[in-house]
Amino acid sequence: MSEELLELADSTIPRIETLSEAQIKIIARNQWLVSLIDGGLTPRKALKRLQAEFPGPPRSTRWAQKLYKRYKSHGAVALLDNRCRNKQQILVLTDQVQKLTLAWWFARRAAGAHAIFQMVVKDCKEQGIKPPSYESIKKFLAARPQHEKLVRAGKIDIWDKQHRPVVRQMLTNYSNERWQIDHCSLPIWIREMAVVRARNRLTGEARYIWIPRAVWLTLLLDAHSRAVAGFYLSKKAPDAWSTSVALRHSILRKQNPRWRVKGIPSIIQPDCGKDFLSHAVAASLAYLGIILDHDPPRYPQMKGRIERFFRTLNTGCLRALPGHHAAIGVTSGAAKKYLAALLTRSQLVREIERFIVEDYHQRVHSETGRKPIELWGETVRLRMPTSQDALDNMLLKSDVRRKIRNTGIDFHLAGKGNLEESGGRYWSPGLVYHAGGDVVLRYNPEDLASVLVYSADTGEYIDEAWIMGEPDSRFNIVDIKRTRSQFRRGLIERQREYAEEIYALDRRAARQAEWDEARKLAEAHAEAEAEDSAEEPPSAEQDDVERLLAEFERRDRGL
Repeated sequence: MSEELLELADSTIPRIETLSEAQIKIIARNQWLVSLIDGGLTPRKALKRLQAEFPGPPRSTRWAQKLYKRYKSHGAVALLDNRCRNKQQILVLTDQVQKLTLAWWFARRAAGAHAIFQMVVKDCKEQGIKPPSYESIKKFLAARPQHEKLVRAGKIDIWDKQHRPVVRQMLTNYSNERWQIDHCSLPIWIREMAVVRARNRLTGEARYIWIPRAVWLTLLLDAHSRAVAGFYLSKKAPDAWSTSVALRHSILRKQNPRWRVKGIPSIIQPDCGKDFLSHAVAASLAYLGIILDHDPPRYPQMKGRIERFFRTLNTGCLRALPGHHAAIGVTSGAAKKYLAALLTRSQLVREIERFIVEDYHQRVHSETGRKPIELWGETVRLRMPTSQDALDNMLLKSDVRRKIRNTGIDFHLAGKGNLEESGGRYWSPGLVYHAGGDVVLRYNPEDLASVLVYSADTGEYIDEAWIMGEPDSRFNIVDIKRTRSQFRRGLIERQREYAEEIYALDRRAARQAEWDEARKLAEAHAEAEAEDSAEEPPSAEQDDVERLLAEFERRDRGL
């Protein structure tokens, strides 16, 4: 068969998925008949054997001869039923008709298939083209690719997030090489104490009530080992300061000895959020020698490892806690009905830390095949900051000089008389040794549970002071009394030790001076006696003087 006939045959054969089961059976039957005749059987014998395999209406020898002749002339297209070929020709759209259809489809984004069909038929009549059928237009538009449908609907961003091909590469060779950082609004409610405007008429003090609050999680994940480096839980939308606090928590040594992840990463991979692009965060990372590698806009799949952890945290930890959205609802009104059962912020922090340290880090990761904490320990390249000041500089600084009083440090961010005040009285045992001194504070406006205290004169770090008088405060009045008693008792003991040491030194010096004076007198007296009685034998008085000198020398040596 010539090349022209082959090209013609290929162009007229419909796709097999467009054929029905009966049409496929007819093609198989005709192919079998052609194969039998090619094998040397006569058309009559070939029909008999075909009848045994494909029962049906009998066919004549003349029909078999014509089918075989058409196959030799036109190829596989001759095996199709003519009615099938006619039906496919009706549904086929020429390139010109397809261009017209797509032009109207993109130009009229709200039009349906029937409206597009009417406009295409009108254009075809004006240009002298045979118009297509409605079914062909409908099927042609329904078969358009997903990206074309999203572009027509103005949703190319959705295609970028859900359907754009992603090339996954191993970007890390060791732990602490690359950390991924992101924020997530947790689907769980917590409760907190809030001041109300109605004050007590007798005392003038503000009343406090429990209210539900939404929470945000800022988390850093090591891309190589999948270990969690640190996190920060905020009651407000995350910003540059919550990012700095989370990074500080990730780099420093944790209080939990089983959470060994720490150190400074080489690269941090955030998205293009405003908080990650802020000057404060960029300056802090530059000071620590960390490179920022921002993801391109609208591509959250670039840091899919941390996105996957958020899903693991939700299914493995948050859903088992009281206050989850799936259990009580997503509105604050629904959360108010369950205020007594909701967790506080510090309680939720402990639950998340317990899940990370005791569950997630001890579980074999499906992609690495290792436990995250073990893989981190075996492949880590640890680099710690030269001083903690490099991390503390990431926090906001209050330039107001404050005095350490015997009750602590008074710090109110919004003003002491403001009903929406945040802050209070801060105290820690380390402040007792610096009472009366002037200090400046570093703090995170999103979390005023504690502040960092620095000397106002030397800039030296003193201690971390914690807020007092709240339900979850770290220190209470009992701790203050115990510390003051211990400090006072220590002062008295140190003063007694100093006094005894000074008294002993004074007595030792006085006794030494007395013995020196007595020795000088004895020596002068001995010389005078020797001159007066140079030729006389020693008397009893001289013997007494010698004994006295010997006694002085003995006592002197005894000192």
